[in-house]
Parts: sequence; structure tokens; C-alpha cells
Amino acid sequence: MVLDKIRKRILKEDLSKCDLTSLEEIYDIKVDNEALLNYFEHVIELFTTKSKVKLGQSKKGGLPHLPKGFQWPKGEEEYYFFAQLNIDEFKQYDLKDQFPDSGIIYYFVKQSGWGKAFYSNTSVDELVITEYPTEQKISKFMKNLVMNEYKLQFK
Repeated sequence: MVLDKIRKRILKEDLSKCDLTSLEEIYDIKVDNEALLNYFEHVIELFTTKSKVKLGQSKKGGLPHLPKGFQWPKGEEEYYFFAQLNIDEFKQYDLKDQFPDSGIIYYFVKQSGWGKAFYSNTSVDELVITEYPTEQKISKFMKNLVMNEYKLQFK
């Protein structure tokens, strides 16, 4: 019951500005930080900008920055590069330590909506901007979705 009251109060505020000491005083309790952390679902906010993307940075669309020799995913439907997330750029928000300390997560999608994720811990200086396979045709629908490049930022 007390946790519900605290949760409602925190959800109305910016969690990063929340003062647990004042919550303890208001509700006359001792807050267990670990229990509180487990009680909340943590969300990392992601937004796009049209800023220039450097090799290995988090981004949506465009051409992927893949490790040399990476095999483009294959299946009955063609896979399209959707996004890459550089863990170094959001690790500080990984409060439950669910991601590795570094590396890049790559997302590829099919036109049907299904996709695959790949993880690589290759250093940025070993990444290459990779073209789509020459035999792969990109439909107009997918071209609009995947070819416009946006830098991703986290908070």
C-alpha cells in the first residue's frame, strides 16, 4: 500500500529529481532502494535527431555500421536494417544491469514486421558502413521506413 502511494507520487515527477528522503519523511518509512527499483518498470527514453551520425553511434535507418564479414540475415522474406543501438550511449540508464557493458545491438526487420536482433562487441574502428546485398530490392514502403537516417539519443 505504501509502495503504491510512493509509486503514484514518483510517476507524477521526474524520477531523476525524486528525493527519496522527502518520501521517507512524508510516509514515515525507510525506503529500500533495491525494493523500490524492482517495483518500477524502468524505461529509457529514445528520440531521433537529424544530426550527423558518426561511425558506431546509435541510429535508425540508413546503412548499418557492421563488423567486417557480418552476414546479412536471410529468410523467406528479405531483412532490412532498422536500427543500431550503441550500448555505451545508454548503459548509464540500465539500472538493472541487463545489457553488456559495451557493444552494439543491431535490429533487422522484415516487411511483415518480424525481425531479428544481433549483438556485436566489435570495436568501432573495425566497423564498416555496409550496403544492402546487391540482389535485395527495397520496396517503396520499406525505403521510406529504413533508408532515412536519424541519430538516436537516450535519456
